[in-house]
Amino acid sequence: GEPTAVPPPVAKAPTTPPTALPYPGVGAGRTPAVPPSAGAYPDPATRPPAATPAPTDAPLPLFPVTPLPTRTPLPAQNEPSGPPPEDLATLLYAVSTGDTAEVWALSLDTAARVRGRALVASGTTNDWFYNLLLNPSGTRAAADMYYWRGGPGVASIVDLERGTVEPIEREGTLVSGSPIGWEGGGDLLLFAEPSPGGPAEGWALFRVDLASGEFQEIDLTPPGYNFGSRGGAAPDPAGRRLVYAWNWREQPSLQDHADLWILDLETGEQTPIGSVDGAAGLFSWSPDGTRIALAIGTAGTCFTSQLAILDIGAGEMRVIGSAEGWPSFAWSPDGARIAFLRHDHDAGFESEWGSMGVNVYLLDVTSGSVRRLTNLEGMSLASVTWLPGGESLVLSATDLRDGAAPPEIWLLDVAIGEMHALARAVQRRSPLAWLPSGD
Repeated sequence: GEPTAVPPPVAKAPTTPPTALPYPGVGAGRTPAVPPSAGAYPDPATRPPAATPAPTDAPLPLFPVTPLPTRTPLPAQNEPSGPPPEDLATLLYAVSTGDTAEVWALSLDTAARVRGRALVASGTTNDWFYNLLLNPSGTRAAADMYYWRGGPGVASIVDLERGTVEPIEREGTLVSGSPIGWEGGGDLLLFAEPSPGGPAEGWALFRVDLASGEFQEIDLTPPGYNFGSRGGAAPDPAGRRLVYAWNWREQPSLQDHADLWILDLETGEQTPIGSVDGAAGLFSWSPDGTRIALAIGTAGTCFTSQLAILDIGAGEMRVIGSAEGWPSFAWSPDGARIAFLRHDHDAGFESEWGSMGVNVYLLDVTSGSVRRLTNLEGMSLASVTWLPGGESLVLSATDLRDGAAPPEIWLLDVAIGEMHALARAVQRRSPLAWLPSGD
């Protein structure tokens, strides 16, 4: 028969009892609290009810403004006159020219006007950037470089002081993996590397000291488990804790389950924080490190994800809606709102990709209200991020109906719904990253 998990040691009791207040958003009243961890973590055979409610098909409401056009005109390219202000925000984005991969910087003032742009790093490769993860000092970015026609990604470092893009090597061999963040002060890089086979089938987590070149594997197997596989993972904003999912099935033909854990990267202590029915991933920490947004995937005709928020201290999980595919999350700088991308289409994932569009939605974390900010068809949006002031969003946009249309970087004013382009001819699905304030 199938092996059973051995319960791990008793977990620490929460300092305050978890609550399960009614949630006023989509699926209100149907979301039980995450099981508290006051005793031994439950054996999967006798585990408590899952924290995920039944999937909801309730449509998310339209934002009550005039629908935005599918394609927006590029604004005038003349930059504001006069000396630039000192409080500029610097956005990094990717450009692919066929034989080089480039990182460009776009300087914006507080009114979101372009004050300048410059090439800051480049490397000789025809790979694309999948992500750009800046270290706290803003001197380096980790990137997963992938060949756009398929193939494994290569973990790389963008050195913004030297202007280079170089792959990470281990004993003379390129590292095939995906960086997921920086540990502590940013000297140690965390990356996931494919590791098929064995009890940790899926991937393995490593930390690498870029100064010494030393690699160290981090054990992510939950205490007492001898089967299952690792799901998504993400470090907190301070780089001291890591949330990850451990996926398992009672039988091969049954639904996935995911147990959620937090690993203290310094001490190695692991703490269970809940469980869900489905595969959990795309974890996104709130700026203060108290809450986590995540996607819970369920199998179906179209791949559907439940979008949820987990309050770590309260032990409460709330579902805000559903989406096709894996969405992108972006917390506002004050942690009060979450912007996310969601596929909206009628025909499902069929052969006609032009019938679908990705739209931007906004969640108020306190009230639970969700509103739709755009009304786009046939557009692919990616890499949503907030302007540091919290009034606007920046998006990577591609027109799927026009194969000759260059991908663009768009700015969306959240309050009035006004949208215009900031840059053209960028890499499709370009990642976006802000330099730390003052750099």
